Amino acid sequence: MREAFSFTALLHSDIIYKVHSGDVSTNINETIFENTRSKSHDSFIATGYDNTLEADLHHEMAASADERRESNPWDNNLFNNMNLQQLQEPEDVDPTRAEVNTNSSTDRDEERDREEQKDSLAQDGDAGYLDEEDIEKFLQNEQDAASEGNLMNTTSNFKPHLGMQFKTKEEGQEYFNFYSKVAGFSVATVAISRTTSKRNNEVTRITMKCNKWGKTKEMEKDCIVPMRKSTVIAKTDCKVVMVISEKGGLWEITRQQLEHNHELTPNSRFFRSHKYMSDEEKCLIRVLKHTNLETRRIVAVLAYLRGGMAHLPYTKKHVTNYAATVNRDIANSDMMEVVQMFNKKQAENPGFCYSFELDGENKVRSLFWTDVRSRMMYDICGDCISFDTTFLTNRYNLPFAPFVGISPHGNTYLFACAFIVNETKETFAWLFEQFLMAMGGKHPISIITDQDKAMQAAIEKVFPNATHRSCLFHIKKKAKEKVGPCFQANEGLYEDFQDIVDNSLTVEEFETHWPEMIEKYKVHHIKYFNDMWENRKKLIPVYFKDKFFPFIQTTARSEGTNSLFKKGVGAKFSATSFLREYDRILDVVHDREEECDHVCRNKKVAQKAFWSKYSIERQAHELYNIGIFRKFQFKISDTTRLHVFEQEKDKNYIVAQAENYPIKELWKRLYLVQVGLKEEEYSCICCAFQKYGLLCSHILRVMIHLNIEKIPEKYIIDRWRKNDYKL
Repeated sequence: MREAFSFTALLHSDIIYKVHSGDVSTNINETIFENTRSKSHDSFIATGYDNTLEADLHHEMAASADERRESNPWDNNLFNNMNLQQLQEPEDVDPTRAEVNTNSSTDRDEERDREEQKDSLAQDGDAGYLDEEDIEKFLQNEQDAASEGNLMNTTSNFKPHLGMQFKTKEEGQEYFNFYSKVAGFSVATVAISRTTSKRNNEVTRITMKCNKWGKTKEMEKDCIVPMRKSTVIAKTDCKVVMVISEKGGLWEITRQQLEHNHELTPNSRFFRSHKYMSDEEKCLIRVLKHTNLETRRIVAVLAYLRGGMAHLPYTKKHVTNYAATVNRDIANSDMMEVVQMFNKKQAENPGFCYSFELDGENKVRSLFWTDVRSRMMYDICGDCISFDTTFLTNRYNLPFAPFVGISPHGNTYLFACAFIVNETKETFAWLFEQFLMAMGGKHPISIITDQDKAMQAAIEKVFPNATHRSCLFHIKKKAKEKVGPCFQANEGLYEDFQDIVDNSLTVEEFETHWPEMIEKYKVHHIKYFNDMWENRKKLIPVYFKDKFFPFIQTTARSEGTNSLFKKGVGAKFSATSFLREYDRILDVVHDREEECDHVCRNKKVAQKAFWSKYSIERQAHELYNIGIFRKFQFKISDTTRLHVFEQEKDKNYIVAQAENYPIKELWKRLYLVQVGLKEEEYSCICCAFQKYGLLCSHILRVMIHLNIEKIPEKYIIDRWRKNDYKL
């Protein structure tokens, strides 16, 4: 039995590249046979071409096609030239599928087959079987042609000629494409002739030309619409052509011209007709796209498997185009997959909750979901939530709306998520009602959002008793956008604006200094300042200073959650891709909380990490979660910049920043701390304890001044204590 050789395998192997680069292995036949399969063949049926090279090549095309249909799509043999052995453990290799057989008896069989083949060739004289000598002669001819720079008239046994026949039209097209790869040009199918409808519109003739046929169309110079940055084929009116026609059930070359009028580029992998992507590679791309891997990284994986970028028979653009096809396929069944995913989650865990809103055509308008662990955490610490809709995360441009809170360790926690069709009062009301139902009817105490009138109206309707405030960051950002030129034209205005908004200790202070600022800089005409004054009770922090907003003055917690999703999803991704990313991120969030619980139960802060020798710091370490204790330590350290002035012994104390502190205040502020020693009561004008659940540095400074050794138990709230929540 002779060794079979497939020019299709050769087309996508490293052989041709090595030939024209001058790097031809002395044992080139071994490399070729690694890229082909051994298979017996029937005799060629085309009349007049028995025992010829064309007959042999025809057999190989048919055999290769049969093998592709019959082979296992995950057979390692299909990954020729890929470095899969680096990815496999030795024990996983199936010896029945190995490309190289090291068995000595097989070697002897191969040697015997080669001897029989030589004898057969000697008997047949000029018979056209493709043996090792033919291959070496072909490669040598091509190498000589390359070295002489005379590739316009490639002379080799692979040249097509008139009368050559093929079983199918695909074989004829594949043959000419293989020849073009060797010769150094690309093929374009320019015409396909068909029969009338009475014969089922069958193809009868195919005309293929060099892709440089014809002339390049001249573009109009005066073009109003800007053109895309693209290139076109440099046409030379090349006359190379091959026509195959159906004759008696076979396909025959009926016309051809092989003389080019331009320089050829043998082996270029960038020609369109030479691009080839295996089914296995397409499957791999599909899998990698489901993990939201970037195209450039997918190309890197494929190049690694192929042995380098130079061995890829396609370009990054080809991968990008196929990835776009994958995305379109996903889009067609995207929402159905979402519903299936949610149904599966609910079947596996009844605590999973979701709902969606449909439009008049039964299409999904808005989507809400949460899982059982998030619902349990909301029951523990759902007193304050942050809600933000400024991030678009999917191909449908639906705003992403996360409900975010603060965990007992002071970390950001994701309570629920939603996609909403728009930002109207009705949509927000529907969403808040779904959230309330999922959380067992428990209302939040306080809500922080961006500035949105529709959202405010919906909150007043669904959460009438909740304290709603606007995000301080968005207030300042919008101020810069609206009155930026005014800030630049009036030196000191922005500094005064920021100090009054951020640091006013009382409502009276704000309502005194704001009009003074407006008068000082003569900005009565600025509409945004007037709007802020009218809506000050929703915008200015001092109006909420005694409301519980733990470690949160802005929607940065929500925006921080958004940033997590930005790393794995984007405007081109489907809803199913987003949900897979959501599951991954939620696992990270849950895992972080479990780790914090473990650390609190089993570890302590090292003594050298304490910031003072005060007993109240040791007490806080024993009672607080470590994350909260570190925030408390910052308060302890802040006491070092403060001085205490006794106004009324054991009752009223004034706390102020020391004069020698390097960072000066724009306006010097005095903090009144009231003390009731018998009742163990402490209060500060800043109301930080009511806001954060931690004593402020002003009270701590007074306690240190009074030599208080322990913080009263009522000032260490359960929310921040060491507890085993067991979610």
